[in-house]
Amino acid sequence: MAMVKSQLSVPYSRALVDVCRTATDELVYINIDKIYRQYEVREKVIIRVDITKQLTAGILSDKADEILRKNYLMSVFGLVSNPDTLSEVFKELYIKDEQFKLFIGEICYFEMPSRKYTSLFRYLVDYNIKRREEVERDFGDRSSISSTGVFLRSLWHLYVGVNDKEDSVCVIPEEFKTEGISYAKKWNCPYPRAV
Repeated sequence: MAMVKSQLSVPYSRALVDVCRTATDELVYINIDKIYRQYEVREKVIIRVDITKQLTAGILSDKADEILRKNYLMSVFGLVSNPDTLSEVFKELYIKDEQFKLFIGEICYFEMPSRKYTSLFRYLVDYNIKRREEVERDFGDRSSISSTGVFLRSLWHLYVGVNDKEDSVCVIPEEFKTEGISYAKKWNCPYPRAV
């Protein structure tokens, strides 16, 4: 990972968090969950939504384990920048996951020759950026949240702020892995609290 470049304030908190940019220019908030657990959040309940499965849908098979999914995402988000390590990650994915093999084949035969890409890795990075935008849009369209909706994203997590009121509504489709990060004072949060 790239070195910490700066600190930024995070929404709904007075705390500063370390941030860095990865090799693919992705802004990463370091220990953001810890910040929301330690400090009192102003009139909000923070919900973390893990979009790992949605980002890898169609790329990796449903049977792919969490480690393969995280290795793929860490690579395309720029957390793995050593060429030898990248090569090993993609080799392992190609060997262990039939869907990944098909996905790469389709890219090589149908996508890359007709496009500007000369690097499979660059193609996957750009594909991941577009895929995350689609997943985020789908999440917004299918969720009903009393408040800000998605206010922050870091890697494969979206952060949602829900009003801390008794009558607040937060309905998120079941296929999104969802956890409460901060405490609710008034609202009865239906999502398990992350430890």
